[in-house]
Amino acid sequence: MLSLAHMPPRLLLGLLLLGAAVARAQPPDRPESAEDLTRARDAFIAAHGDLPVSAIRVDGLDRTRPAVVQQWIRFQPGDPLSRCDLGELYERLYGLAIFSAVDVALDPEGDGVAVTIRLAEKWTLYPVPILWLFQGTEVAGLVLAESNAFGLNKGWALGGIYSNRGWYTIAAYVDPNIAFTSNWAKLDAFVGAGLLEDQTPAGATLQAFDIWRADVEYSLGRTLWDRLSPTLTGAFRWAQVGAVHTAGTVPAVDATVVVQGVQLVYNDRRYRFYYDEGLRLSLEVQHGFPVDGRNPPFNTGILDARLTLASAGRSSFEVYVRAMTADLPVVFEERLGGIDGSRTLPGGGLIAADRYASATLGYQVPLLTTSPGTLAAVVFAEAGAYERNEEPATSYGGPGGGLRFYLRQIAVPAVGVDVGYELRSRRTSFSVVVGYRPTR
Repeated sequence: MLSLAHMPPRLLLGLLLLGAAVARAQPPDRPESAEDLTRARDAFIAAHGDLPVSAIRVDGLDRTRPAVVQQWIRFQPGDPLSRCDLGELYERLYGLAIFSAVDVALDPEGDGVAVTIRLAEKWTLYPVPILWLFQGTEVAGLVLAESNAFGLNKGWALGGIYSNRGWYTIAAYVDPNIAFTSNWAKLDAFVGAGLLEDQTPAGATLQAFDIWRADVEYSLGRTLWDRLSPTLTGAFRWAQVGAVHTAGTVPAVDATVVVQGVQLVYNDRRYRFYYDEGLRLSLEVQHGFPVDGRNPPFNTGILDARLTLASAGRSSFEVYVRAMTADLPVVFEERLGGIDGSRTLPGGGLIAADRYASATLGYQVPLLTTSPGTLAAVVFAEAGAYERNEEPATSYGGPGGGLRFYLRQIAVPAVGVDVGYELRSRRTSFSVVVGYRPTR
């Protein structure tokens, strides 16, 4: 699935106002953490004894097939209740991102205890309208996304974007548990054409050219010990350069490459209230094999790490680090700005980089909890540097803030708006985002 997508500021504000207008207290008996269910289990054992499980029932499924839930139930009838890790079950089911509520009822039944898993499904088929205006760039489009296809927790997205700089279409499919195993896969593609520019943070244009571009990328992995995911990654990338408007120090030329890589992901993040707590660490190396003879082969190394820690009052601290090193063809250079790690840089893909590193410190605090979700305020500070070709490194950084609305009834984890101030260029950047949990 897409890791980041833009959303119309007016639509976002409408959603936030809607959440405030229909605000009501959440049911007080709904568990709000895995620890709540663990305490409820222990209290039942203290009152009734460590009874064996007599039955396991699942209520509340409409579109979701029972097997999606059953694959995460790690106990069975006859097991003593003390061996039933209800907290782990809670986290696993919330981690699917297709349920708005997860609860477990324990009821004496005969000589044992009946375990009833009560679920409320999210709305998983949703449109993401796109309208984005930023310093000479106007973007409009629509993406349709589904995160519970066939009732099997499969995801897909399909859409198109048009702007004064060009157009592109996107398609993606993700299977988080192939045939209910620990194997998973992701496939995404896009085709587009338009004006590609490289600018400085202050807005000076260093290079500009027209381009046709097509990419197909895949990931295929297996999760071990519920934490570690060795993964094969790869891509086919094609680019054709049209008119050159501003020549750069390294010319942009047509390129066709096949990329193959390996990735290792460690992920122990677990759902907490309205966010995910824990560590996700990803290391990836890739090799690009040119098939057109115009460009040399290249290697890429990518580090991505995010650590979120719970704080007082359901707030959270977060540290995010991302780095990449490569010597990419000009047409395939990484694009910074308006995304995590470069929210103080102008958005729209105007900052090109072969090598970069960034670090972000963030703090998030909930402001309002409503039936549709939780509104939270975010403050952050980031610092980074990037290079392209043989040009000297450019450093950037500054403070920022924003809002997040974590949706309870829709499968998108959060929508939000950020404002970042870049200290060196003294420019303010705005970004509106829709966030998705990584598959692994």
